[in-house]
Amino acid sequence: MAREWMLGKVLPGQREGAAVWFNTLKATLKDGGLLQCPEAPTVWTNASRTLALMTHVDDMVMTGEDMELEKTESFLKQKFKLAVETGNQLSFSQEEHRDCQWYHKDQDEREVH
Repeated sequence: MAREWMLGKVLPGQREGAAVWFNTLKATLKDGGLLQCPEAPTVWTNASRTLALMTHVDDMVMTGEDMELEKTESFLKQKFKLAVETGNQLSFSQEEHRDCQWYHKDQDEREVH
């Protein structure tokens, strides 16, 4: 007797998983009122341009006015489980970035249904 099994989730690390995650994140950010930069699809801002957000896979860096940062963080926490690091400096790619907040979607929450 032959059986077929269907996995109900996308596995992390698979090509399809990255696309599904990006589309989920993109839809969520749009629902939150953020606007995607046409020239750089991983860069987002709000309508008043008082917030900037950049994504890389399941990491985000945000900078902007405190009220906008708190509003966006609160919205994202309703949708995802977040680990938040705050501070005024972030270093990656041998460059320093000041007045940033770093967000990372927890590893155990990567499944997309």
